[in-house]
Amino acid sequence: MDERGERREAMTPTEQLALTGIERLTWTLYAEQRFTLGGRREAKARRVFIADVTKAFDCIRSEAKRQGYAVDFGAVDLRLATLHAMQKPCCYCVDLFGLDAFAITFDVPPERDKRGYRMANIVVCCALCESCKGRELSGGEWLDVMAALKAADPDAARAFRVRLAAGTAAVDHRRGGQGTPRRVPAAGNARVAGKV
Repeated sequence: MDERGERREAMTPTEQLALTGIERLTWTLYAEQRFTLGGRREAKARRVFIADVTKAFDCIRSEAKRQGYAVDFGAVDLRLATLHAMQKPCCYCVDLFGLDAFAITFDVPPERDKRGYRMANIVVCCALCESCKGRELSGGEWLDVMAALKAADPDAARAFRVRLAAGTAAVDHRRGGQGTPRRVPAAGNARVAGKV
């Protein structure tokens, strides 16, 4: 039985119904913004979204286990947090993003923070900011970089971020690509960043 099934067995039937209702309501609200409800596009987007978040959760869980940490959340918790975060602009660059351009990352690298692999340390942002921020910078440090870029022309700042993301991906690849390889976001979109 998967983790979601184990968690649901521990819940009362009312809690199970509430969780299912919250998931359905959250997804419905999000899908109304992005897709025509009931269509094939919506169903496919939902399957891809669930697979992407599950993959990110699996990466987080395996990395935490390898380093001897515990994870205090499940795949469903991460999915709900991701859906909630996608209703707002990116917490770093304040650009809007959606299913085709989101990333799940740590606010502070787990090695530098006592929160480690906990939900309180998870941030959902646009894939471009995640690619630029990388594993070494904390969210606060990346916000300082973004503040410096705000003084530049917006097109020049975005072009700089795209080049920075490409350089980060190249360095990660040369280092042996810990985790799954991440895609470098183009000017418009990207998929979930694989390296969490």
